[in-house]
Amino acid sequence: MEDEIINVNGYNPIYKKTHIQIATFFGGPLAIVYILAENFRQLGYPEKIRKTWIIGIGLCLIFIGLTYFTSRSGKVPNFIIPVICILIGTAIMQSWQGEDIEQHVKEGGPVYPVWRALLVGIISLVITIVFMIILFLLLFNIFNFSLQD
Repeated sequence: MEDEIINVNGYNPIYKKTHIQIATFFGGPLAIVYILAENFRQLGYPEKIRKTWIIGIGLCLIFIGLTYFTSRSGKVPNFIIPVICILIGTAIMQSWQGEDIEQHVKEGGPVYPVWRALLVGIISLVITIVFMIILFLLLFNIFNFSLQD
């Protein structure tokens, strides 16, 4: 089983469009950033990995902020936010890596199993929740909020 996942025919395994959609559904924008960076690593573009993480984390923070404000307005249905996130992730992957992924698959390169994309999504969700809790606690301490008021 390991042989079919790791380095078959001299190629490293990559994530495809369905993988980013599954991971993003569960893990949000952080899953997009991880999958894009991992694909750049596996496709042999190490110079793009750091840039992907820097830009991606910045965009994650903006997306989380926008999500907070749109959910507070009550005018945007809750299901729209994950759908937009999935569409953005798919479009970025297609734009930045589409040709390389297509070539990789055409040449018989291996692809990660779907369960791994699901795992990426779940781990991304946990990291995002922990980040939000830490941020919430920091803001509570900085602004001296109290739950008893």
